[in-house]
Amino acid sequence: MTGNYAIAALERAYRGPGAVAVAAAGRNVAYGAYADLTISFALRMRALGVDGNSTVALLTKDLLAALAAIGAIGLLGARWAPLASSTAAPFAGTTHVFTFGPGTERADAVVIDAGWFKPEQSNAAALGQFAGATSLDATWMIAHSSGTTGKLKYMPISYGTLWNRSSVADLEGGAPLTLLNLFSPLSYVGARINAFNLVHGGTNAYWAPWGQLLAMGVNRIMGSPAQLSLAIFERTAPPAKKIRSVRVTGAQVTAKFVATALRYFHEVQVLYGATEAGTMTLGRITDVAAFDGSTGQPVEGVEVQILDADERLCAAGVEGIVRVKAPWPAPFYIGEPELTAQVFKDGWFYPGDLGRLDATGALCITGRTGDVLNVGGKKLNASELDEIIQAHPDVRDGYCFIDRNDFDGEILAIVATLKPGASRRCLAEIRDAAVEKLGQSKAPQRFYVTDTLPRNENGKPMRQEAAAAVGRFKVVEEDRG
Repeated sequence: MTGNYAIAALERAYRGPGAVAVAAAGRNVAYGAYADLTISFALRMRALGVDGNSTVALLTKDLLAALAAIGAIGLLGARWAPLASSTAAPFAGTTHVFTFGPGTERADAVVIDAGWFKPEQSNAAALGQFAGATSLDATWMIAHSSGTTGKLKYMPISYGTLWNRSSVADLEGGAPLTLLNLFSPLSYVGARINAFNLVHGGTNAYWAPWGQLLAMGVNRIMGSPAQLSLAIFERTAPPAKKIRSVRVTGAQVTAKFVATALRYFHEVQVLYGATEAGTMTLGRITDVAAFDGSTGQPVEGVEVQILDADERLCAAGVEGIVRVKAPWPAPFYIGEPELTAQVFKDGWFYPGDLGRLDATGALCITGRTGDVLNVGGKKLNASELDEIIQAHPDVRDGYCFIDRNDFDGEILAIVATLKPGASRRCLAEIRDAAVEKLGQSKAPQRFYVTDTLPRNENGKPMRQEAAAAVGRFKVVEEDRG
């Protein structure tokens, strides 16, 4: 069936079986071997009853296992949903659970073991055994979104939507990508990007130290600002040889981040997107002096508007509510008719962001509608304080939230991860900068430090979860004024 990425990827594989599909330091998997592995997974799943009526839950962090499992499900025309953890409840209606890797064991799961990685058939003719989904409208993935509110929203992504969102080859200088994708291989962003990199003949890479990434030919890395800072910037000194590009999404990008990224990459690409609508805008930056804080121009087929509280169009430069008309939106949130009606209206998607359009049509995201915090009766756009926190050189990552307890009531707090050797003075410096830029009433009153910040899989801050987790954080400084 035209539009089934799994069949298209395997057809590509058998046309060029010797090319590298998956790269790891010292271990490459060729396209032919990847195709045979995917068919092996499909045969085993089919023997266990997976067919076009099945809903499969998957749990693994391993790139190759994820690619083979998702590809096998595509060959069988089934649908799948990622499991967040070994203790998470599967999506309602799940018929099969498959896991792979340490820490993924669960009583209701079939474990993908070493035997799965020994293909039973090794020829292109085996592909003809699989017809894939019977309709482009059939669900490929049951994706979830947001998590910033503490409640996941589930939506069906069809085979047709997946294909059409990804039908234009995402090349780098006219050549297929050799891509390191820092997003989980079972997240929507990870699965879609990795899957279609194979359709286009690219290579998906495992993480490795910088020199080994260069040796593997990696020409793009993709991730959120927090993922890139942790996996790249903190582990590697600015290198003598840069990688071609980095694509950043999942959170707002600051000038500090761009300046850092340009010491590692020739180009920074800022992407604004959502599972509900796909890629919405894209900006390309090669000089930090030219960075205007925007996420770039709407991509082909996408229209972006800014509305005031009465849903009237705002003039250029005026902040308001962002809405987007995209050609291949998700149809609805599963089991959430009221939320669906609020977010998908008259062909428009309302992502819950605040922003403005400049005179050229570039979009600048200024915050989240749900991230306007009430601080002593005054409104604070949380992203304004987040930017101050993240700009401090001693801060690895951080954001603000409302801390609620019986003693203080509600106060503005910060939770951060600090770089090794960070000075305690940095916290006072952050407060001073907040007072200068935002005013005394919007300065944080409590600082927490932790090893891991609550963020969702797309890198967005989970402020409510942070508020609920304060007992696990270390209080390092307070100012009750």
